[in-house]
Amino acid sequence: MSGAAGQQQRVRIGANPIIWTSDDLPSIGGGISLEECLDQARRAGVEGMELGHKFPSDTEGMKAALAPYGLAFISGWWSLELLSRTAEEEIEAETAVEVAVCRSPAEGRYPARAILPDEVGAITRGESTNQRFIRNILPDTAPGETLLVVEVITPGGHWSSYPPHKHDTDDFPNETYLEETYYHRLRRGSGFALQRVYTKDGSLDDTNRFLIRLTGYPLG
Repeated sequence: MSGAAGQQQRVRIGANPIIWTSDDLPSIGGGISLEECLDQARRAGVEGMELGHKFPSDTEGMKAALAPYGLAFISGWWSLELLSRTAEEEIEAETAVEVAVCRSPAEGRYPARAILPDEVGAITRGESTNQRFIRNILPDTAPGETLLVVEVITPGGHWSSYPPHKHDTDDFPNETYLEETYYHRLRRGSGFALQRVYTKDGSLDDTNRFLIRLTGYPLG
Protein backbone atom coordinates (compact mmCIF):
# COMPACT_ATOMS: atom_id res chain seq x y z
CA MET A 1 0.00 0.00 0.00
CA SER A 2 1.36 3.43 -0.95
CA GLY A 3 1.10 6.38 1.43
CA ALA A 4 2.21 10.00 1.34
CA ALA A 5 5.03 10.81 -1.07
CA GLY A 6 4.92 7.25 -2.44
CA GLN A 7 6.11 5.68 0.82
CA GLN A 8 5.10 2.08 1.38
CA GLN A 9 2.81 1.53 4.37
CA ARG A 10 2.12 -1.83 5.96
CA VAL A 11 -1.51 -2.71 6.71
CA ARG A 12 -2.06 -4.72 9.87
CA ILE A 13 -5.18 -6.88 10.14
CA GLY A 14 -7.22 -6.98 13.34
CA ALA A 15 -10.40 -8.78 14.32
CA ASN A 16 -13.38 -8.47 16.62
CA PRO A 17 -14.03 -11.36 19.06
CA ILE A 18 -17.66 -11.42 17.89
CA ILE A 19 -16.37 -13.86 15.25
CA TRP A 20 -16.03 -16.35 18.11
CA THR A 21 -18.53 -15.20 20.73
CA SER A 22 -21.29 -12.59 20.94
CA ASP A 23 -21.34 -9.75 23.46
CA ASP A 24 -25.05 -9.19 22.83
CA LEU A 25 -26.00 -12.88 23.23
CA PRO A 26 -23.24 -14.45 25.36
CA SER A 27 -24.76 -17.91 24.87
CA ILE A 28 -23.57 -17.78 21.25
CA GLY A 29 -20.03 -19.05 21.38
CA GLY A 30 -20.20 -19.24 25.16
CA GLY A 31 -18.25 -22.49 25.18
CA ILE A 32 -15.31 -21.00 23.29
CA SER A 33 -12.60 -19.89 25.72
CA LEU A 34 -10.67 -16.66 25.36
CA GLU A 35 -7.48 -18.68 24.88
CA GLU A 36 -9.02 -20.62 21.98
CA CYS A 37 -10.22 -17.38 20.40
CA LEU A 38 -6.79 -15.74 20.61
CA ASP A 39 -4.96 -18.84 19.40
CA GLN A 40 -7.19 -19.17 16.34
CA ALA A 41 -6.83 -15.46 15.63
CA ARG A 42 -3.05 -15.73 15.71
CA ARG A 43 -3.01 -18.77 13.43
CA ALA A 44 -5.32 -16.96 11.00
CA GLY A 45 -2.75 -14.17 10.67
CA VAL A 46 -4.58 -11.58 12.78
CA GLU A 47 -2.26 -9.13 14.56
CA GLY A 48 -4.69 -7.35 16.88
CA MET A 49 -8.00 -7.84 18.69
CA GLU A 50 -10.79 -5.56 19.81
CA LEU A 51 -12.30 -5.80 23.28
CA GLY A 52 -14.91 -8.42 24.17
CA HIS A 53 -16.70 -9.48 27.34
CA LYS A 54 -14.32 -12.40 27.96
CA PHE A 55 -11.28 -10.12 28.13
CA PRO A 56 -9.84 -8.86 31.44
CA SER A 57 -11.18 -5.41 32.36
CA ASP A 58 -7.83 -4.00 33.59
CA THR A 59 -4.87 -2.88 31.50
CA GLU A 60 -2.30 -5.28 32.95
CA GLY A 61 -4.67 -8.23 32.66
CA MET A 62 -5.34 -7.32 29.04
CA LYS A 63 -1.62 -7.18 28.25
CA ALA A 64 -1.03 -10.53 29.96
CA ALA A 65 -3.85 -12.18 27.99
CA LEU A 66 -2.65 -10.91 24.59
CA ALA A 67 1.13 -11.23 25.05
CA PRO A 68 1.42 -15.07 24.66
CA TYR A 69 -0.20 -14.78 21.23
CA GLY A 70 1.73 -11.73 20.03
CA LEU A 71 -1.49 -9.77 19.56
CA ALA A 72 -2.04 -6.04 20.02
CA PHE A 73 -5.08 -4.40 21.58
CA ILE A 74 -6.92 -2.44 18.89
CA SER A 75 -9.81 -0.67 20.57
CA GLY A 76 -12.83 -1.06 22.78
CA TRP A 77 -16.16 -2.20 21.40
CA TRP A 78 -19.61 -1.84 22.86
CA SER A 79 -23.13 -2.34 21.59
CA LEU A 80 -24.65 1.12 22.01
CA GLU A 81 -28.12 2.33 21.14
CA LEU A 82 -27.40 6.03 21.43
CA LEU A 83 -29.72 6.81 18.54
CA SER A 84 -32.67 5.75 20.66
CA ARG A 85 -31.38 5.95 24.25
CA THR A 86 -29.37 8.42 26.33
CA ALA A 87 -25.80 7.82 27.53
CA GLU A 88 -27.11 7.45 31.09
CA GLU A 89 -29.48 4.68 30.00
CA GLU A 90 -26.63 2.87 28.27
CA ILE A 91 -24.46 2.74 31.42
CA GLU A 92 -24.91 -0.44 33.42
CA ALA A 93 -22.55 -1.14 36.31
CA GLU A 94 -21.46 -4.73 36.97
CA THR A 95 -19.65 -3.73 40.18
CA ALA A 96 -19.64 -0.72 42.50
CA VAL A 97 -18.66 2.18 40.26
CA GLU A 98 -18.77 5.96 40.00
CA VAL A 99 -19.44 7.51 36.59
CA ALA A 100 -18.99 11.16 35.64
CA VAL A 101 -20.64 12.35 32.43
CA CYS A 102 -18.88 15.42 30.99
CA ARG A 103 -20.47 17.26 28.10
CA SER A 104 -19.87 20.26 25.85
CA PRO A 105 -21.41 21.49 22.57
CA ALA A 106 -19.95 19.74 19.53
CA GLU A 107 -20.66 19.04 15.87
CA GLY A 108 -19.81 15.34 15.99
CA ARG A 109 -16.65 15.51 13.89
CA TYR A 110 -14.98 12.67 15.85
CA PRO A 111 -16.25 9.12 16.52
CA ALA A 112 -16.77 7.85 20.06
CA ARG A 113 -13.72 6.14 21.53
CA ALA A 114 -12.43 4.65 24.77
CA ILE A 115 -9.59 6.43 26.58
CA LEU A 116 -7.55 3.77 28.38
CA PRO A 117 -5.50 4.43 31.54
CA ASP A 118 -2.25 4.03 29.57
CA GLU A 119 -3.27 6.96 27.35
CA VAL A 120 -3.76 9.40 30.24
CA GLY A 121 -0.77 11.70 30.65
CA ALA A 122 0.46 12.38 34.20
CA ILE A 123 2.49 15.43 35.20
CA THR A 124 3.44 17.20 38.45
CA ARG A 125 2.99 20.94 38.88
CA GLY A 126 4.14 23.34 41.56
CA GLU A 127 6.36 22.97 44.60
CA SER A 128 5.89 22.78 48.35
CA THR A 129 2.24 23.45 49.30
CA ASN A 130 1.43 24.37 45.70
CA GLN A 131 2.36 20.93 44.37
CA ARG A 132 -0.40 18.84 42.78
CA PHE A 133 -0.56 15.90 40.39
CA ILE A 134 -2.32 16.29 37.04
CA ARG A 135 -3.98 13.54 35.00
CA ASN A 136 -4.77 14.77 31.49
CA ILE A 137 -7.69 12.54 30.54
CA LEU A 138 -8.72 14.56 27.49
CA PRO A 139 -6.15 17.34 26.87
CA ASP A 140 -6.23 19.94 24.12
CA THR A 141 -3.67 17.89 22.15
CA ALA A 142 -6.04 14.91 21.83
CA PRO A 143 -8.72 14.55 19.11
CA GLY A 144 -11.76 16.45 20.31
CA GLU A 145 -13.85 19.50 19.61
CA THR A 146 -14.66 21.60 22.69
CA LEU A 147 -14.28 19.35 25.74
CA LEU A 148 -11.25 19.15 28.05
CA VAL A 149 -11.21 16.68 30.97
CA VAL A 150 -8.55 16.85 33.68
CA GLU A 151 -8.26 15.20 37.09
CA VAL A 152 -6.15 16.97 39.70
CA ILE A 153 -4.88 15.06 42.75
CA THR A 154 -4.16 17.65 45.44
CA PRO A 155 -2.46 16.57 48.71
CA GLY A 156 -4.19 17.71 51.89
CA GLY A 157 -3.47 21.35 52.74
CA HIS A 158 -2.17 22.17 49.25
CA TRP A 159 -3.43 24.76 46.78
CA SER A 160 -4.69 23.21 43.55
CA SER A 161 -4.74 26.17 41.15
CA TYR A 162 -1.80 28.51 41.70
CA PRO A 163 -0.86 31.17 40.79
CA PRO A 164 -4.26 32.87 40.32
CA HIS A 165 -5.14 33.02 36.64
CA LYS A 166 -8.08 33.50 34.32
CA HIS A 167 -9.64 31.98 31.20
CA ASP A 168 -11.97 34.68 29.87
CA THR A 169 -9.91 35.90 26.89
CA ASP A 170 -9.13 34.08 23.64
CA ASP A 171 -5.43 34.98 23.33
CA PHE A 172 -3.59 31.70 22.75
CA PRO A 173 -0.88 30.86 23.79
CA ASN A 174 -0.96 33.56 26.49
CA GLU A 175 -4.50 32.74 27.59
CA THR A 176 -7.35 30.51 26.48
CA TYR A 177 -11.08 31.10 26.78
CA LEU A 178 -12.66 28.31 28.86
CA GLU A 179 -15.87 27.66 30.73
CA GLU A 180 -14.73 25.64 33.73
CA THR A 181 -16.62 23.30 36.04
CA TYR A 182 -15.03 21.92 39.21
CA TYR A 183 -16.12 18.81 41.10
CA HIS A 184 -14.42 18.37 44.48
CA ARG A 185 -13.88 15.01 46.22
CA LEU A 186 -11.94 14.18 49.39
CA ARG A 187 -10.18 10.87 49.94
CA ARG A 188 -10.77 10.89 53.71
CA GLY A 189 -14.48 11.52 53.25
CA SER A 190 -14.65 14.80 55.19
CA GLY A 191 -13.08 18.25 55.02
CA PHE A 192 -13.49 21.29 52.79
CA ALA A 193 -12.31 22.95 49.59
CA LEU A 194 -11.94 26.69 49.03
CA GLN A 195 -12.53 28.36 45.67
CA ARG A 196 -12.36 32.09 44.90
CA VAL A 197 -13.59 33.67 41.67
CA TYR A 198 -12.90 37.37 41.11
CA THR A 199 -12.28 40.02 38.46
CA LYS A 200 -9.43 42.51 38.27
CA ASP A 201 -11.70 45.50 38.88
CA GLY A 202 -13.37 43.83 41.86
CA SER A 203 -16.85 43.82 40.31
CA LEU A 204 -16.93 40.08 40.99
CA ASP A 205 -15.36 38.59 44.09
CA ASP A 206 -16.96 35.37 45.29
CA THR A 207 -15.37 32.95 47.71
CA ASN A 208 -17.05 29.55 47.91
CA ARG A 209 -16.34 27.12 50.71
CA PHE A 210 -17.52 23.64 49.78
CA LEU A 211 -18.34 21.59 52.84
CA ILE A 212 -18.00 17.86 52.26
CA ARG A 213 -20.18 15.17 53.80
CA LEU A 214 -18.76 11.79 54.82
CA THR A 215 -19.87 10.62 51.38
CA GLY A 216 -17.59 13.21 49.85
CA TYR A 217 -20.24 15.16 47.93
CA PRO A 218 -20.10 18.99 48.01
CA LEU A 219 -23.02 20.72 49.72
CA GLY A 220 -22.31 24.16 48.25
